[in-house]
Amino acid sequence: MKNIKFCLIALFILTLSPLQANQTRMSTLMTGIFIDDITNINIFPHQLIKYRNSLYADVTETLQNYGIMLSPETKYGAFGCWQNIEENQGFNIGYAVNIARFDIGIAGSPIKDHTNFGVGLGRTYFNRRFDLSFVLYNEPNTTRYTFNLRLSRRKGDFIIIPAYSLNYVSNDEDLDTHKFGLMFKRLILNEGFVYLAGEYELINNSEINDLLHIYSGLELPIGKHIVLLCGIKETMTYKFESPEWRIEPGISLRIREFSFDFQINSERFFDDDVNLLKSVGFDLDFSKF
Repeated sequence: MKNIKFCLIALFILTLSPLQANQTRMSTLMTGIFIDDITNINIFPHQLIKYRNSLYADVTETLQNYGIMLSPETKYGAFGCWQNIEENQGFNIGYAVNIARFDIGIAGSPIKDHTNFGVGLGRTYFNRRFDLSFVLYNEPNTTRYTFNLRLSRRKGDFIIIPAYSLNYVSNDEDLDTHKFGLMFKRLILNEGFVYLAGEYELINNSEINDLLHIYSGLELPIGKHIVLLCGIKETMTYKFESPEWRIEPGISLRIREFSFDFQINSERFFDDDVNLLKSVGFDLDFSKF
């Protein structure tokens, strides 16, 4: 009965408003900032300019994620309003524009006790790209900021992406987390790709802990409208101890300017009482309408 209710909710929203939620796609691929996606505007606000005139939303058992990007005139940049995914509450507003070939963006949330403000900068030149951002969060008794830097270089069908992230939390016990990562991405077929990445995470609190994350997966078009998604992640200590595996399968349907993403619950293969779908996502590029 629970499965039927969940599917009916998803179908009802599909019928009324065929949006996309790329958070579903990102939750399936599990790649963080390595792969571009509309929901990365939370991390890189300047990427708003890449998704001008777009509409998206995610559905699990409740509507969790949504956003709209508008760009009436390209030369005036793009405006956006979207839910704050990381905090799962409140909303963000942002603006991005391309000036002298640089993408520049700002974003923030005016919600009381959960305010944040971020700035981002990016540029593509020849076969290279860089993106960097700084985001400040203010919450009750806690101040947090993040710094993110990502580079990419394409050589033929291969793309190499190094990245670094800092997350600093100031409260009763200061916490800073550093992430150093490197991804190798191979383009295949029509806009498809496979990837392999490693990320070293250093956590400095009352004591120093470190983790190693290994990512692999694919986004594979198998026809004009169907794309298979799969992400695999393994987390372990730097001594390769206590490995924890996680696999997320999914499928995407792409019809003209619409995209529908479905994240499949892998536990359903072993337990019939578990929901078939973890998340449903919708995306619409309405710039051609």
